[in-house]
This record gives sequence, structure tokens and C-alpha cells, in this order.
Amino acid sequence: MFPTLGIGELLLVLALVLLLFGPGKLPQVAQSLGEAVNRFRNGTKKIAPPATVLPSETPDTPKEEMPPTA
Repeated sequence: MFPTLGIGELLLVLALVLLLFGPGKLPQVAQSLGEAVNRFRNGTKKIAPPATVLPSETPDTPKEEMPPTA
């Protein structure tokens, strides 16, 4: 979907970020980005997969009674 980024492209992006924010703000921007990634990861860990109910175990259908064994 996305093309892979090479060394040249990463250096270009880093240079643009450095020009936009300046060397003084760059550590703050990186820290904020790291915190956002950590929050996203923690949020996705808390999401549990939906519980699956097998069709034979649905509460709508009555359970079959087994005949008593003597």
C-alpha cells in the first residue's frame, strides 16, 4: 500500500521537520510522538476480541435433555 522509505527519504523528512520546528522544539515533538504511540499501544491491548458463541450454545435454543440412564 505504502512504498518503503529509504535512507534518503527519511533524511529529507527529518530535515523538513527540523526546519519547521527548529532544534529547540525537536526533542519535545519526539517525546510527544513517543507518548502518543505508547498510549495507542496500551489502548489496543485493552480491547479484547469479541466473545464468540457457537450456534449450538445460543441461549435462544432450548437444551436437549438426555434420557436418564438406569
